[in-house]
Amino acid sequence: MPRHKSLIPLSHEHHHTLVLALRLKKGGPTTAKDLWPTDLTEQIERTSEYANREILPHFAIEEQTIFVFGNIIDQAKPIVEALLKDHEDLRLMIANLPNLLDLPEATAKTHLRTLGERLEQHIRKEERELFPLLDAELMGRTN
Repeated sequence: MPRHKSLIPLSHEHHHTLVLALRLKKGGPTTAKDLWPTDLTEQIERTSEYANREILPHFAIEEQTIFVFGNIIDQAKPIVEALLKDHEDLRLMIANLPNLLDLPEATAKTHLRTLGERLEQHIRKEERELFPLLDAELMGRTN
């Protein structure tokens, strides 16, 4: 089913965050042309900047719009509940990013890798489970 036009901007933002997630999981650039830093301190700083500029506002938009809408669809309610819990957990991980600079390198790398894994899982749940339900509801309402 094609994505409803109201969800497309969120899907585009998801794509950009999936790129970040891959970088975090790999611990560096994803390709030879990727300009993502190899220095751990720079990775932490860039991740924190991106998260505060892009991810946290994205969470707020989702919580104020699609999660509210999702809660009126019985089948989507448990998915929304899980996604809200993800947002809570991810916010804590993001808030902790500056503290990684004071930890041993291996611990900091593990935290970044875990953040990447959690971001990817969260986005996949939205795109594969919640958005199809929203699409069906929105397509039914607009047709």
